[in-house]
Amino acid sequence: MAPIRVFLVDDHPVVREGLKMLLGTSDDLKVVGGASTVQEALSALALAPADVVVLDLDLAGKDGLELLPGLSARAPDTRVLVLTGIRDRERHRAVLSAGAQGVVLKDKPSELLLKAIRRVHAGELWFDRATMEVALQRAVSLERARAPEREKITALTAREKQIVSLIGEGLKNSEIGARLGIGEKTVRNHLTIIFDKLDVSDRLELAVYAYRQGLAQLPV
Repeated sequence: MAPIRVFLVDDHPVVREGLKMLLGTSDDLKVVGGASTVQEALSALALAPADVVVLDLDLAGKDGLELLPGLSARAPDTRVLVLTGIRDRERHRAVLSAGAQGVVLKDKPSELLLKAIRRVHAGELWFDRATMEVALQRAVSLERARAPEREKITALTAREKQIVSLIGEGLKNSEIGARLGIGEKTVRNHLTIIFDKLDVSDRLELAVYAYRQGLAQLPV
């Protein structure tokens, strides 16, 4: 099996080198590049695609989350794991809302970072439960003003419900297609219909909706 390709984004070269050495101790992980700014990262990732980007939030005073829109447009299947010393839960919720797949604190054991990279690559979300619960609570508050959801869910076909559940697990389109034995284009077509039926705008909204409605389980 090919190793997980990891790209490091941190404005401290010593930190990047230390992470490269750490990841180099695992045969299933391979560092394919690094960058100190958002623009450097986007340019480098265009030449050296990665499965997982390990991203610091503070890039010489710039917000590391500025990387996500450009990365989503150029490499939608690349997953992002934030590695930060910031313990503020509001900031972690901003990471979740921005579309990153996880957060690891820098003071945690190195083995936890390796585990998080593997889990995020496998399609899971890596956030503490409190962050996820607050995100769900906010979603509930917003949804209370909307029409009853039972009719929306009833309108989903069995296949669409399967796809919603797998989105909740954090799977990519290609992985959903492989799991269900259908083409990636068919998955995209289903998602377009699902977004319309459930009145959600993107995958994150759909995942939160799925957790709230019991269509998917929170990752452990």
